[in-house]
This record gives sequence, C-alpha cells and structure tokens, in this order.
Amino acid sequence: MRRRLVAAAVVAALVTGLAGCGIPETTGVRVDGPGPAPNYRGGTGVAQAPPQRSAAGSDPQTFAVAYLEAAAGELGGAVERVREFIAPEGQPDLRDKPGPDAQVNVVRLTESPRVTANADGTSTVNVSVQQIGIITRSGVIDPPVATTDHYSFTVGRVANNPGLFVLKPPPVVLLSTEAFGKYYQPRTIYFWNGDQTGLVPDLRYLPRSVPNELQATEVLGWLAAGPSGSIRSITKGLPEGTVPIGNAPVTDGRLVVNLSAQAVPTGDDAELNRLAIQLAWSLRLDLPDTDELELKIQNQTRTTLVAGERFQQDPVYEVAPVAERYTVYAGQVRRLNDPGEPAGGPPPIAPEANTGVQSAAIIRTGEISSVALVTAAGDRSQLQVGASTGAVRIFRPTGAGFASMGRPVWLRTTDPRGPVGLVVADGRLYQFGVAAGLTEVELPGTAGPVTGVAPALDGHRIAYTAGNRLYVATLMVTGGLVEVAAHRQLTTSLTDVSAVAWTDENRLVTAGLKSTRLALVDITVDGLLESWLDEDVPATQVTNISSYPDNPVTRPNFARLMYEASGVAWYRHLTNAEQIDSTEVAGVGPGDTAPETTVPTAPFFVY
Repeated sequence: MRRRLVAAAVVAALVTGLAGCGIPETTGVRVDGPGPAPNYRGGTGVAQAPPQRSAAGSDPQTFAVAYLEAAAGELGGAVERVREFIAPEGQPDLRDKPGPDAQVNVVRLTESPRVTANADGTSTVNVSVQQIGIITRSGVIDPPVATTDHYSFTVGRVANNPGLFVLKPPPVVLLSTEAFGKYYQPRTIYFWNGDQTGLVPDLRYLPRSVPNELQATEVLGWLAAGPSGSIRSITKGLPEGTVPIGNAPVTDGRLVVNLSAQAVPTGDDAELNRLAIQLAWSLRLDLPDTDELELKIQNQTRTTLVAGERFQQDPVYEVAPVAERYTVYAGQVRRLNDPGEPAGGPPPIAPEANTGVQSAAIIRTGEISSVALVTAAGDRSQLQVGASTGAVRIFRPTGAGFASMGRPVWLRTTDPRGPVGLVVADGRLYQFGVAAGLTEVELPGTAGPVTGVAPALDGHRIAYTAGNRLYVATLMVTGGLVEVAAHRQLTTSLTDVSAVAWTDENRLVTAGLKSTRLALVDITVDGLLESWLDEDVPATQVTNISSYPDNPVTRPNFARLMYEASGVAWYRHLTNAEQIDSTEVAGVGPGDTAPETTVPTAPFFVY
C-alpha cells in the first residue's frame, strides 16, 4: 500500500505557465524548451504600483514592509520612490543616485522585519536578508553585488507632516522579493542560439505599472538591447543597430511590430522567418485574440503570421499525455505502472543486459533509444552505454569504476554524433556519449564536490549542486565536447543542497535542509522567486530528482516529480508526495523472485 505525505505548503505559482510551440517545417530548426499555451493572455489592464508613503500606514512594521517594496516599478523612478519615504534630513544617507541605471538591490527577507520601540518615540527596524541580485532596466536579475546580510533603519514622525518617515535609511536601495509577486509580471523572451537552430529562453520581469498597450513596446526594447549576461555567450542578439520604430499597437486585430532596416538584410527570407518566430515567442502574451502578428521593416510590411498556428504546426517539445516512469528494482530497470492507465511496455533494454543496475537514463532520438546504465562492478560503480532501434543488447563500459556514481542524465543537443550524457562520479562531473568514454567537465568557480546535475529542456543550460550549493550554467557543445560558458550560484533558503531538476524552462526544484528538516523548494533560474514544495521530507537526504512536465500545449505546467530520499522512491504531483512501492513495478507478482524487502529506487522519467 502506498504511504501518502501531504505537503505542508501549497505550491505557489512562480512563473507564468508556458507551453509548447512549433516551427514551420521549412525552417529546419527546433525550439529549445516549452513555450506558451496559444490561448494564454497576460495582463489585466490594471496598473499596479507600490503604495506611496502617505498610504503606507502608521504601524512601523507595516510601514517597513512598504518601504522595502517602494522601489518596485519602472527603474528610472526607483530611487525617487524610495526617497519619498525618507525624511529630508535622512535623504543624503542614501548613496544611490536616481536614473535609468539606478542600482536596486533585490533581497529576500529571511524573517519578518524586527521592530524595536525607542524611548524617543521612534522605532528601529532590523531586517535579515539574503542578497539575490540587481534588477536592470531590461528586467534582468543580475548577480548580487552586495554581501551584507543585515540592514537597520529608524522609523519615526516628522514635525508638521502626517504619517511615518524613514529617519535614518540604509545606504542603498533595497527591494524585497515579495514585491515581485505584487508588482511585476515574469516574462520570457527568446534569442537564437549560436548556430540558429533553436531559441534559448531569457527570463525577465515587467513592472505591472506598464500599461497593457505599452507592454509589447517594452519587450521589443529588451530584444533590441540583447540577451542577458547569463546566456549572452551562447546566443545571438538582433543585428547591430536594430531598434523599434514607434510603439507596437494592436491595429485591426493584429499586433504590429515595426523595426529599423538593420533588423533583416534585404532579400534574406530565412532571417526574416527566424525574426518572425522569435517575435511570436517573445510577444506571445501581447498578441490579440486573433493571434496575428504583422512585422514591418522600416515601415514596410514584410510578413504576417498567425502565431497560434505556428506554435502548433511542428511542436518540437513533445510531451506525451501519459508519462513514462521507470525505476530500478532488484537490479533491473523496470517500468512503473500508473493507476487507471494501461500497463506500459518494457524498457528498451535486452533482458540479459538488464542486470546489476544501480541507476539509469533513457533518451529517444527518432527511432533510436540511447541508454546509460550505472552498474555494480564489485564494490565500485561503472557506467555502460548503448543505443539501438530496438532493445539495447550491447553496452560498452565507459571507463574505470568509481567509488560512487550518481544517476546519469541526457543532454538534448542537435549534435549529429548523438545525444550527450552527464554523470556525477566521485564528486566530479563527467560527460559521455554513445561512442565516447568519460571526459571530465570543468566547473570553474565551483567549490566542493558535485552531488547532482540536471539538463534544461533547451539543451544549452544545466543546473548542478556542489559544495552544498546550487548553480546554473550555460553550455557550449563543440565537436561533441561540453564546455561551461558561464555559471552562477543561486541563493536559496536551503542549506546542504544535494539534488536538482528542471520543472520548466525557468524553474528548478532542489532539495536541502530547512533548519534541521529535509525540504524541497521550487525556485526560478535567477534565484528570485522561491516556493516551498515540501517542508518536511521524511528522510535524511535526497540523492536524485527527476521531473516531467504536464503537456504544455493543452494545460498549465504543473510538473511531476520523482525523487529518491534515503533509499526510498517518491512520486509527487501538485501537493501530494506518495511513496512508490513494489505494487507499481511492472512484472512484480506471483513468481517474482525479489525479496520482500526489495523497494524501488532511482526513479526517472522518459520523454
């Protein structure tokens, strides 16, 4: 019988749901990562901005929260909005200068502001924080500059003025992460990868104070400014000199985009098509109900498309309606059955080769299944790899054994040599292929042993855990070799982080300790938005996580997870986590020779 664990916290929606899209067959490209549901519309037409000082109340605690949200909105006015909260004599203490490049420090409060009443009628506010990053004029969260984990400021009254003021402010502008849930809309824009075979997502944040009719214009400005630093080294921006001409209005049921002549070389239809696809993806929340987008170059209409049809024509991020779940049971890769669903077929592994398995990964490329098995080799672990159009019978060892080896994963690439695999062994990250041995992947700037790795759906990014910390990195795959182009450590509320998986193109789930309890957290790829999935996992450590998103074309993206915690496999969907037991393993029943104490381990999805 399954044991059920009900999560203590309901999953919070962090990022606008994304869905799959497609590319016309004539382009010969694919889109890396899921895209939007074609009928999704963003925005309510209601501008939302943080309250002014006069509306922030007379309670010091409430006032402090409002002060930490005052910078939210258009960046050029952030410093002035904060200054409006500060008494005139305290304003010189704020070092930051107003302007479009003002430095606004995004912080996560680790506890509610602590307010202490003083004898003179003022109050001292202390806030403990984690530094998340700096928000830019293009809505990017850049890595943090400050390292301070505590700020203090004084709140009180000013003669002949109603309400409270900040009398002694912190020296820098602060913006709490809580403000992003109220005053910003997450947006994803896209840039072509280096060889222009796929789009790479780029997460941004749009102030809700921007009116609906100007949001597309704002996004076009982001596109013209180029990709964020996290993906700049692996993507191509718009041609130099490209700028929007005027606003991007909805006219006669079409979203009309007008770009300067530099956007597309004369007569280059392929480039025009790529640009139209990039715009359709990036502006999907701004399209009218007709889904029509008209692209003008220097005031001349060059193409008109129905974005919804384009998204559906050739969906390259395929998600089957029924997830294929697998596990390792009694040393074999076995299919997991879902209640109420027909039993699935066996794994693409010949029975004689499916033995002594500790963990596994499977990827399908057309008719070919590539399989990576971690198998026992005495008291060590060894990786074996094979590929076939049917059940894989021949597996090739990739090298010597290791004292410890994690579950392998496959990186989705367009490399003609076939898929590239990644695996953690003895605290280091290695790559492998169907026809190549293990090669270590250097992780510059990373301290401590690597404990987990997960590839993004786009094939250009990974997340990994090392030294009890969480990282994301961009990759370049050249000649079948993986190289880390850029990396970033993410700040989370967890300590002792041990495993990670991607739940969509902008979100991760990771495991670690919340105080002394094991927990799962959902977090955006920039570390900004965080939500507790499970605050009390009944185990001491999560050793691997595998994720599988719902079909993004037909419904919102609520990822399914499987993970192994202290040798026990769990399946999680929405707010429920259920232990996976032997009754779900295909083929277990009368005549099964596995001991009664055998339990499923190392669960994973195939898609």
